[in-house]
Amino acid sequence: MALIPGDRTQSVPEFLRELGIGRWSPIPQWDSLPIALQLAATVAGILGAIATIIALFLNK
Repeated sequence: MALIPGDRTQSVPEFLRELGIGRWSPIPQWDSLPIALQLAATVAGILGAIATIIALFLNK
């Protein structure tokens, strides 16, 4: 099921699971964490990856 803007029928953890975030998480109890914490960890990870890539390019 695609995520449609304004569509509230799909929960956030379900959306994260579609991205594969909940499936192979290093945290076994990932689904029991509060949604805000899951989103914060996800955003931090993505920003960290982007910052790492930028740093690698600037370091050449």
